Amino acid sequence: MRRSRMGSAGAGHQSLALVRYPPYHEVLLGNAHQLITAGHFQAAVLIAHMACEVCTGQVIVGLMERRGLEEAQEWAEEYRESFSFLNPTVRALYFSLTGERINIAFRRWREHAGSVELRNRVSHRGARVTEAQAENACDVVQALTARLRRALDRAK
Repeated sequence: MRRSRMGSAGAGHQSLALVRYPPYHEVLLGNAHQLITAGHFQAAVLIAHMACEVCTGQVIVGLMERRGLEEAQEWAEEYRESFSFLNPTVRALYFSLTGERINIAFRRWREHAGSVELRNRVSHRGARVTEAQAENACDVVQALTARLRRALDRAK
């Protein structure tokens, strides 16, 4: 059985703890698809990107641990609010761990960046989202999280 890390801490949250596969991002992405079916497109975009950030955090912490970096948990606790690849610090750390520039290697990077911007407009300004936009957000997140999981699997 596969195991991964879940990074979320703070009031009312678990600290970093081992969780059993499937990772939370898959559950969240499934919930985003259910929200689309129910016509809640804005919520679907928010949840899809939550899934992406959860997976990003899990993968980065996993990569750090596989390299023997004892400060992985502390780093995750500090950056738990921002596991977005739009954050240059997160991209630089991922590059240092994998040798892959995610913003160049991931062929759907522009779609991902645009979808994150949509997520921010929904979250901060209540922007409207179409069904097609919500479906695209889920599709791009699925592609990116699959790539991240493969990177973690290769690092074993």
